[in-house]
Amino acid sequence: MTVPNGPADIATFALSNTTNVSISKNIEVNGIIFTSAATNPYTVIASPELTLTISGVGIKNNSGIAQKFVATVDGSGNFGRILFTTSATAERCIFTNDGATAASRGGSTEFYDSSTAGNGSFTNRNGSGNSTSATIFFDISTAANGTFTNEGGGTGTPFAEGGQTIFLDASTAGNGIFTNNGATASGGFGGDTVFDDSSSAGNGSFTNNGGTASGVAAFGGGATFFFGTSTAANGIFVNNPAPASGAEGGVTEFGLEFFNFSPSAGNGTFINKGAATRGAVGGETIFNNASTADAATLIANGGTNGGEGGAIFFEENSTGGAARVEVFGNGILDVSGHNFPSVTIGSIEGEGDVFLGANNLAVGSNNLSTSFFGVIQEGGFDASMPKIDTATLGLTEAGSYNGKRRPDRGAFKLYDSISTNPPVIQDGRLTVGAVGSLTKIGSGTLQLEGVNTYNGDTIISGGVLQVDGSISSNTFVNRGGTLKGSGIVNGNITNRGGKVSPGEAIGVTGVLTVAGNYTTWTRQIGGATLSIQIGGANVAQVSVLDVQGNASLGGFLDPVLVNGFVPEIGQSFTFLNYASFTGSFHIRRPVFDHGRKRWSLTYNPTSVVLTVIQGISPRP
Repeated sequence: MTVPNGPADIATFALSNTTNVSISKNIEVNGIIFTSAATNPYTVIASPELTLTISGVGIKNNSGIAQKFVATVDGSGNFGRILFTTSATAERCIFTNDGATAASRGGSTEFYDSSTAGNGSFTNRNGSGNSTSATIFFDISTAANGTFTNEGGGTGTPFAEGGQTIFLDASTAGNGIFTNNGATASGGFGGDTVFDDSSSAGNGSFTNNGGTASGVAAFGGGATFFFGTSTAANGIFVNNPAPASGAEGGVTEFGLEFFNFSPSAGNGTFINKGAATRGAVGGETIFNNASTADAATLIANGGTNGGEGGAIFFEENSTGGAARVEVFGNGILDVSGHNFPSVTIGSIEGEGDVFLGANNLAVGSNNLSTSFFGVIQEGGFDASMPKIDTATLGLTEAGSYNGKRRPDRGAFKLYDSISTNPPVIQDGRLTVGAVGSLTKIGSGTLQLEGVNTYNGDTIISGGVLQVDGSISSNTFVNRGGTLKGSGIVNGNITNRGGKVSPGEAIGVTGVLTVAGNYTTWTRQIGGATLSIQIGGANVAQVSVLDVQGNASLGGFLDPVLVNGFVPEIGQSFTFLNYASFTGSFHIRRPVFDHGRKRWSLTYNPTSVVLTVIQGISPRP
């Protein structure tokens, strides 16, 4: 075995009975080679207070077995470091960074310049202190195809840290696989992966596991954090639930409360799983401050056996971009903690719960057509626990990660549908007196199948809102928007130049019920339309707008024949019911069947009837 001692040297390991090798001073080598003869696995140790630097070709492992590297610590505040610089590669080796002691932070493995983790395996251990062990990427280095495990705090020490993997500058997670484990003792922090500056999650795969100890405070789950202008890129993130009652689930979190970070979820996929134990918390994805969900897919699955569902939160000034949101079971989307009165998302689907607080939710920016069977409601949660995690990595060497704060993981959550006593925000907190609302934008269709209880306005400014369940609010149909469905609007409908079309898809008739009044704005008369499908002579084959209050008529009536049906002269069809009415319609396309027939309107005290009459015969 050759022991090198210079930055141009190559350290070569062959067959030897001495397999534990500890450096006794700071060492820099160009590379380390394990030959095919190195069949006894080596353990190379970066001793406390010492640094092993690999500054050239990196590690070449030809032995056929995994070789080990360990950055150790001692009880006197000293820690070992392993550094990769220039284009060095960590090939097919196992790296362990020992956890912190009461007097020291943990060991670290660090990548600089364009170095790469290759196919290495990295474990960042927990320890007995409040600092952390870490694998850190700087400059344009990459995690490549590495595998990374960050242990959760498990000593029972208050605020005991887990291990960390950290990306800074323009580094990237590449195709790495990352597992952040939850705390195993009450009061501990989970292991985490942190992206800061302009770093990227690349095509990485991230699993954030819930804390395993009952009663772990609200920062006990494994986590992935995004700060600065970092991006989740095309990463896949799975936030697993806590397995124990009172424990916290895994979390992916963007931005830091009260700090103007603007990270992005990019095109990432975020799966928040529900808990299977009563009182356990599901996985969460949280957007803080100026962060954005961008074009991500956000999924909140339901819990079982009394466990909480997965959750998606938009807080402070965050934006939803064109994100696709899917909520199932008792999974939730919560925008009640947002500072601004409106949050835009791409689409919503599933059958979970949506909490608005006093905010407006605008849906449709990705132009997808989706169905939502859940409940859109007021209420939400209250986040009031102060920031109490002051631990930082705090490397003191030049170029090291310098005391980046971790975010506030503390949140006391109160989920409550309080539509009978709706909230407002006063001094940043929810009180009673205001209502949430919904706006449909984009060109797609949003189908609401559930019993939605929010009381604020429903505004349709683009695409189609199809109400097959019920909504509780006054509804405004703007130019470019369409209201469809066979459900109930427990409020008024005002057609401000859009289209109201009872029934569903073309050829599927139905009755749309309006518990209040139906009004057409006269200044929008050129565009406001009531479209009625007629597919046969039976009552069930005719779409109907059933207005239980007053109908103020105007704009156009558009009779649409469907399913190949052509009525005969003298046949009549009731398409509008009301308690009283004013005004009248203009019929769009009054002549049909090649000019041989035309429509005629009869306004009765409680209904309007379409009748087929003889068309105007053409001149000879």
